Amino acid sequence: MPTELISTSGFDPTYPAYPIIAIFAMVLVSMPAYWQFKAGNVGTSLYITWTFIGCLIYTTNSILWYGNLQEHSMFWCDLTTKIQIGFSVGLPAASLLINRRLYKISTVQQVHISKSDSRRELCLELAIGLGIPVIVMVLHVVNQGHRYNVVENIGCWPETYTTPVAIATLYTWPIGIAMVSFVYCSLSIRAFFKQRRAFLEVLQTSGSGLNVNRYFRLMALAATELCFGLPFAIWVLVASVSNDGVSPWISWANTHWDFNRVEYMPWAILMLYPQTYIDLNITRYSLPAGGFLFFIYLGLSGESGQFWERRLDSVKRLFGFTPKSDVAPQSTWSGQPGISVNIQSQVHSHGRGLTQIGTTTSASSMGKRDSLDFGVDSLSFTPDASSATSSSNVDEKHDGLSEKDEPLPAPAPHDIV
Repeated sequence: MPTELISTSGFDPTYPAYPIIAIFAMVLVSMPAYWQFKAGNVGTSLYITWTFIGCLIYTTNSILWYGNLQEHSMFWCDLTTKIQIGFSVGLPAASLLINRRLYKISTVQQVHISKSDSRRELCLELAIGLGIPVIVMVLHVVNQGHRYNVVENIGCWPETYTTPVAIATLYTWPIGIAMVSFVYCSLSIRAFFKQRRAFLEVLQTSGSGLNVNRYFRLMALAATELCFGLPFAIWVLVASVSNDGVSPWISWANTHWDFNRVEYMPWAILMLYPQTYIDLNITRYSLPAGGFLFFIYLGLSGESGQFWERRLDSVKRLFGFTPKSDVAPQSTWSGQPGISVNIQSQVHSHGRGLTQIGTTTSASSMGKRDSLDFGVDSLSFTPDASSATSSSNVDEKHDGLSEKDEPLPAPAPHDIV
């Protein structure tokens, strides 16, 4: 139907809530992206990529088609509707890669792997995280009844002709991937509690870039996505079958009859089908929700948190404020992590042996550690050779004192530096 024959006067009362939320999610999910790509974590990198692209598409659509059904760009709709099919499978696949990686770490027997094994593993992960979504995007053409749909205030939406073929080739992929991911997640938890001590040693020497905190953060992210992803995939299948019904597959020509048409749905018509409206919005808002969860688990600490803290300090300096990092820390006598304390006993030949205790702090150990680093430094006392010599000298001088000599008084608290 030509767009000029469609009367549109409906505006989404929640606008611009979705664009604001989605843009905010894109910013947050991008914060830890640099370190995830640098570390070569394929699962988390693909999770970031799919989430960012999905939020970008839905945000652009909600802005372009706000209060109208104009034909802005057919190429844009052709491209983005296929990508929507892709990230509906790509996100569960990314979660599968995360759980698979955690399982391999928790059960690894060989600490160091060769370069050929590493390349083979990379190719396999890319085949799962990118290859499967591409295959599903191609299979969608088999079940595509017409070109695409346009919903007012929401934008382009993919068209799927629900048949037994569509159920087998499209809707079962997210469910199957989520079930495999669930198995890996369960096995990882079992392996951790079964061989906890050996697991901690392997985690430190595996070269995976993980420590205990990062491991559990990734597992929490994967488990959370799994708890929502599997029910969501099942819900999508049930909703599609209940809303559209299951039509029989007759032939390719029957399914693709009048393929180039575009169907438009005005806002007023959409409001007559509240279940469809709910389904569309649940699908849209699930992506920003995933971005927020990713940031909560992986973006608030570690190198990412320190990086953005430094950027914030730079902004403060531009406006004349003094960041906390520029304030010299006060000297304190406490065994804090990352500080090495040396105690040196020095004997000064002033009269009879007066012992002075000097405290020195290693400046090289004052740097901030990653909050996710494994282990906590303990307070270490490392006397050097001079202190050992001076200790023996004190003993000799003490032995040389006569009975008439009076013992030295204990030093006052202010004599200790």
